Amino acid sequence: MKRLLAAALVATLVAPVATAQETSLAEAARREKERRKAQKKDGAAATTFTDEDLKADREGSGTVSSPAAAGTRAARPGAAPPAAGGGEAEGKAWFNRAETLRKSIAAAEERIPKHEQRIAELRNDNAPNPDDLLDPNRLQKREAEIHRLLAEIEAAQAEVVRLKQALSDLEDEARAKGIPPGWLEGRFSG
Repeated sequence: MKRLLAAALVATLVAPVATAQETSLAEAARREKERRKAQKKDGAAATTFTDEDLKADREGSGTVSSPAAAGTRAARPGAAPPAAGGGEAEGKAWFNRAETLRKSIAAAEERIPKHEQRIAELRNDNAPNPDDLLDPNRLQKREAEIHRLLAEIEAAQAEVVRLKQALSDLEDEARAKGIPPGWLEGRFSG
């Protein structure tokens, strides 16, 4: 009897909550429907891109589904050749900019293993300097050298990141200006 009474009590308490949730869900759906109708009337419908839109944009057909994308198409000529008068001299200028960045990246990357090797030698105390073997500050000097090398490694790593970003930015700039990708690699003839 107690169980039946408890079940009836729970049913009477839960039923209004369930209908209140259904009502609020129905209300939310109605509001969303009204919001979408209002957007359509204002002409501010959400832009939907399909695979065909993206494919057409990649192929450079010039047809895009939204005014925002149309603005990017005008700024990015795609496969169009660069402005006349550039030629090989302009290609060499782009290549030199890219090559300078690539060489700087390589130089910074080469410093890192050299510093790491020196730190390993200092920590293992390989090849101690005979002049300061009896120096009471030898360990402090060694630790100071390790900290200096660690700071240089950190600086070199930060420089590598910065230079790689600069190279990426250069590639993006070249792409935006319609520069052939080969120019950044030293291929100027076309």
